[in-house]
Amino acid sequence: MRIIAGEFKGRTIDAPKGRNTRPTTDRIRESLFNWLHHHDDIYLQGAVVGDFFAGSGALGLEALSRGAEFAFFCETDRSALQCLKSNIEKLGVTRRVKIFSCDATRLPKAQKPCDLLFLDPPYGQGLGEKFLRHAMAQGWLHKQSKVILEASSNEITEFKETTIENVETRQYGSSALHLLQPILEK
Repeated sequence: MRIIAGEFKGRTIDAPKGRNTRPTTDRIRESLFNWLHHHDDIYLQGAVVGDFFAGSGALGLEALSRGAEFAFFCETDRSALQCLKSNIEKLGVTRRVKIFSCDATRLPKAQKPCDLLFLDPPYGQGLGEKFLRHAMAQGWLHKQSKVILEASSNEITEFKETTIENVETRQYGSSALHLLQPILEK
């Protein structure tokens, strides 16, 4: 795996060993960040991002490379956590990140809300919606936050119990990326 663009362009990062994680491919990551770059109200420069269900941390690290100020990461798998920490050290961004080694659906209260959140939970378990309910209650989103949820392309993503709207969906083979935004009271 490699960082696609920005400060760390071309630098390699490792993927966790084993089958417990499913890294977002370079091709999908490149398409995602091109999509975000051309979106009128999404800014990476100076942003606070969250990479939850982080695995290798590729999405959050790509955002840092492209100008994000700070990234929160959350991962529970021990192998993935080791890999994530190694990738952060390899890129020299330890002062620009905070790692949570806990269930992403049980995060502590936010120190600072995220402008952009990346969610890549295990497919088919409804963890995206569960995370969003919890994250909203814990202050991880503000009214301008954007969320990218990666899910299986045949997975139904409805947010019945969450005040989230699906702004746009893009299909990439067996994966779908959903651009979501909260509907928060003013």
